[in-house]
Parts: sequence; structure tokens; C-alpha cells
Amino acid sequence: MKYTLLILIALFFSTSGKTQVQFTVKPDLGGGILLHSYTSDTLIPFKRRNALAHGTVVHFNMIGSILTKNNKWLSSTGIGLAHHTFTIKESNGFDRFFEEFINGIFGINQPIPINNVRLQYQHITIPVGVSYNLTIKNPEKYQTFLGLQTNFQFTINKRVDFNYQSNRYTAAQLQIRKKEYSSRIESFNACFIPHFEFRTPLKKNMRSSFFIVPVAFYSKPYLSGLIVKPASFQFSYGLVFHLK
Repeated sequence: MKYTLLILIALFFSTSGKTQVQFTVKPDLGGGILLHSYTSDTLIPFKRRNALAHGTVVHFNMIGSILTKNNKWLSSTGIGLAHHTFTIKESNGFDRFFEEFINGIFGINQPIPINNVRLQYQHITIPVGVSYNLTIKNPEKYQTFLGLQTNFQFTINKRVDFNYQSNRYTAAQLQIRKKEYSSRIESFNACFIPHFEFRTPLKKNMRSSFFIVPVAFYSKPYLSGLIVKPASFQFSYGLVFHLK
């Protein structure tokens, strides 16, 4: 992983190490859907083992970029904060629908308990990326970049919440259970992000930016031993300020 970071930093400086460059700053806000499948670990409810699932992410970044004067290459880095949420449900939506259906037929009014585990964590993100401008002929009208970015993610906070029947676990058992889930949240990860970025002018020295990630890949599962094959779709919107 350290070699990946060194390569990306080298690319950043090599593409920006020209005499004619332009500096930009971009605050952006976005989110995405995280896709994964569960393992057969004992912390995964029996009905959900090896099943498909999803989570969500919301992020804010402050990105500094160097754009070559010929408008070909854009090198970026910065810092951000992201919030991830996952819910490990004991049953899928069909199971719940079936139970509601049976209750309706037999006139049962007893509420169906919702049993799940909600995991949340926040991390500091350091993005490093390089992009190529596909529309260099009309840079003043619009810009379309194709690039690769790596987000280095350092977890700073974790939270685990249970939604179970009150008699299912004692307070001591819940604490042990929470620690078991919390220990599975990785303290460091890297996300590889091929992306498109569309920039359109708003007024002098300012552009809008729409950032789309069709699919992003992680260096390892974000929940150790609980999920496999993580990937995500992400997007963000920001404002680009050209600095003189």
C-alpha cells in the first residue's frame, strides 16, 4: 500500500511539475451506495450469511488541484471526512413480508420484532489522483476529465447499535457483542476510484463540478471477516475556484 501512495504522489508532482500551471480549490459534497456480500461468520445472522447487502456513505472533501496550462492534466490531493453506515439485518425483506402476510391471514396483531445491528464509522480521507481532459479543444466552455483517484481512509470513530428484543441479551452480553462488531471495522483502508468529472463555467474563475464514480474498489473489506467483494457507486457535486 505504501508503494501505491508513493506512485500516486510521484504522478501528482510529475504532471504538475511544469512551468505553466493553474491552481484550483474545490469543496465538494457527495455520497454513494456500498455493495457487498456477507460471509458465513458467526456474527452474521444465519439467514443472511453469503447474502448480498448494501451500505451508504456520505462525504465532504476539500480538494486542491493543479491544472496544466494546456488543460490536459489535472493533479489533485486534499483532505476529507466520510461517514459510513451498514445495517446487518437478521432477515431479508421477503421474510418480513411473508410474516406480515401470515399475520394478516390469521388476524395476529402481535408486532414483528425487527432484529438488526447497525454499524457506523467515520474516517479522515486523503485523496490523491490524476485526470486527463478529454475536451481540451473547448476548455472555456466545459471540461470532461477521466481519471483515477485513490482515497486513503483512516478511521477516527466507531459506533455499534443493536435493535433486538429486550430479553435477548443482558447488558453485559450486549457490551461484549458491541466490542466484537466494533473490532471488525478496519482502522485503515484504501479505495481505488476510476471517475469522470464534468466541469462547466458559472462565472469568472468559478466552475461547477459533477463527479461520478461508476464503480470503486477497496483494497480490503471494510468489515473484516464479515463481508467480501466490496464495491461502490459514488457521486459528488462541488464548486471549483480558479486561483490566480
